[in-house]
Amino acid sequence: MSVRLIYAKAKRLSDRYRVYGRIEVASLGYHKEVACRHDAFGRWADTLAGYVMSLPGGKEEWSFQVEKGLSGSSERTRFALRYVSQDQTTYWDNDHGADYAVGTHGRGTGWDFPTLAIGSEVLCYRASLDSGQLSGKVAVKNIAYDKSVLVRYSIDDWATYHEVPARYVASDWNNQEDLPTVYEGELWEFSVGISRPVGAVKFAIRYAVAGAEYWDNNISRNYTVTPQAGLVR
Repeated sequence: MSVRLIYAKAKRLSDRYRVYGRIEVASLGYHKEVACRHDAFGRWADTLAGYVMSLPGGKEEWSFQVEKGLSGSSERTRFALRYVSQDQTTYWDNDHGADYAVGTHGRGTGWDFPTLAIGSEVLCYRASLDSGQLSGKVAVKNIAYDKSVLVRYSIDDWATYHEVPARYVASDWNNQEDLPTVYEGELWEFSVGISRPVGAVKFAIRYAVAGAEYWDNNISRNYTVTPQAGLVR
């Protein structure tokens, strides 16, 4: 896939709201244009993305941010990703023709706009290492009812590793900033005690559903979490 959403989030601010996220693209030459095409007052508009870093496997990471004025107690943005390569070929990630959608809501409005969208089947979007406790939150696509989410982690740079299950968060996330609703998905969380003091823990997420297995290993780099810096992508 030449362009793929990693994640997008929506955040309500005092006088506006923001949609921001990360994009993975194939490195098809030096010159390229990456943009988020989003709805804006009844029409489509493009906001250019910016280069972040190179990734393993001939890929790159880009970021985007869209600022919008508030139109009411609830906001919603539909969007797709556009990538024009050096040879002027245009590639899209529009969620298989459905477009992605994220939004925000005021407290008590009853609206249920998802505040987080992911482009793959599983994504760890938050983790911390505090007082010997590794904890985090994982978003998964709701492919089937029966599923399992496991965290594979190592405290010795993968000389050995352990696995612990994550648990489904069965709560109302609508008005909680730290527990977002997930576009076409679910939120899971994990917490595990680390047996001895360590400077860093490395981990990846394994998601098993409908006879298939999906990994979020931070695009082949694995995640690293430290007490000082938190989650390092």
